[in-house]
Amino acid sequence: MASQAISDGIVVVRRRHPAATIAKWLGIGLLAVVALIAAFLLWLNTDPGRRFLVNQINAFETVTGLKVHVGRIEGSVFGGLTLHDLSLADPKGTFFRAPTAELDYRPLAYLSNHIDIRSLEIPQARLSRLPELRPGDPNAPLLPDIDIDVGRLRIGRLLIDPAVTGRRHLLSLDSRIKIADGRAEASFDAATIRAAGFAGGDRIRLVLDAVPEANRLDLGLFVSGPGDGFVAGLAGTNRPIEARLGGRGSWANWRGRAQAMLGGEGFADLAVTGRDGTFTLQGPTRPGPLLTGPAQRLAAPLVMVNLTTTFEQRRANIRLRANSRVMALGAEGLIDLGENRFQDLRLAVRLIEPGAVAPNLSGRDLRLAMILNGPFATPGVAYRLDAASLTFDGTTLQGLHAQGSARVRSEDIIVPVAASADRILGLDAVAGGSIENVTLNGELGVTGTRLVSDNMILRSNRVNARLALAFDLSAGRYLAAFQGLVSNYLVNGVGLFDVNTKLDMTSSPAGFGLRGRIAARSRRIDNQTLRDLLEADLWAIRGA
Repeated sequence: MASQAISDGIVVVRRRHPAATIAKWLGIGLLAVVALIAAFLLWLNTDPGRRFLVNQINAFETVTGLKVHVGRIEGSVFGGLTLHDLSLADPKGTFFRAPTAELDYRPLAYLSNHIDIRSLEIPQARLSRLPELRPGDPNAPLLPDIDIDVGRLRIGRLLIDPAVTGRRHLLSLDSRIKIADGRAEASFDAATIRAAGFAGGDRIRLVLDAVPEANRLDLGLFVSGPGDGFVAGLAGTNRPIEARLGGRGSWANWRGRAQAMLGGEGFADLAVTGRDGTFTLQGPTRPGPLLTGPAQRLAAPLVMVNLTTTFEQRRANIRLRANSRVMALGAEGLIDLGENRFQDLRLAVRLIEPGAVAPNLSGRDLRLAMILNGPFATPGVAYRLDAASLTFDGTTLQGLHAQGSARVRSEDIIVPVAASADRILGLDAVAGGSIENVTLNGELGVTGTRLVSDNMILRSNRVNARLALAFDLSAGRYLAAFQGLVSNYLVNGVGLFDVNTKLDMTSSPAGFGLRGRIAARSRRIDNQTLRDLLEADLWAIRGA
């Protein structure tokens, strides 16, 4: 409050406007907060502050179970520092150790959505095994919307224990990465050293310089490794590996070739073209040596690939055609690496030889169409399956149609089934002949190559039954339980019956088998001897 004396003795009192008072105290409060933050940042760069930061790092754990442990920090926490006794751990324990790591970075750059690491140099480290992390957030982006700048990442000597590939390796690594402002620049150079007790001789080199605005694209890759080397071990093979990608041109028009050899034999030979961000790979591949089971049989002897993709704003728009001797595959749609989602990804598969999937499976004109939408880990899958005929272990479905919307879960896939078939043959032991106008409704659970159901309802012109099924496609075996009513069950040379069944059907290399309980009511007796016997028994009962 201020006052002013007037000559006639009157005093006028003037009050400060409330808004000015509020602004004054807000300003004082803001200055106090800024001062506290500045004091805290200055304190962080002291020995007590660095110890506080170490405690915070060591107490942090990601949702995947990854933990970072630091013994102590030397240097400036806002620039160049040295991390002592650095280690990484997963839920099963420590898998990586480094005595020291020299880090030069700008942490405040993260406030502007930028990871700025000038250099990270680790003179020596040890990788005892590959990490086994818990599944993270399925919606976390594979490619986050953030600028990444790593001026230099160098590991002088990385000792790799046998738990990683089955052998000991000594690896050196030098790389640079810059992904920002519509450009991607990267270089990667790694090698394993041949020495007593170490399997070496691997070499990996990558060069990428993509700047669309400058119409510049430089891309090259070279991979070489012996059969007992680090690369072969990671690939799960004991054959030497050679691969290279190279070409020339600009962002508007780039042409090159991707070639790979496995054990001295051709693995891939793809023509690669790029035009203004649209890339095409076309040619033969032979992935069979790296696959097992049904996947290996489907890819034999080679797969012709034609893939076209554009990549913009972390989304890949793909068009794929892949053909082998036994299969034709097509795919079209969006794969969003920023949101980790499928968007109207359409897949179509035609099996020319269904026996490639399971040894006892055969058929004609077998087609599967799917549409995927949603997160990578748990997408929604709408499907339709059609087959002119499908035979599994002697049972044939003719005119098969099935459709539904599957639910993909972390541990399995639940497939609702709404199916129909014109006719089922080969169920003579269970149904007393073929059945027609069949409907099948229920759910299948899929885990790997195993299919299981305990609630399938089968209806036809003569059957009303509940099925429990278990298929192992890789082994070509199945188990089934059949409970319900079969009308007009024909026993050749005996007669016609209505049958209530509770049967378990088994399939093994020894053949097909049945066990369980059957209750039958005769409709017609065709065997004269049996009819006379039954009539005699009936008269005897009446006489008694």
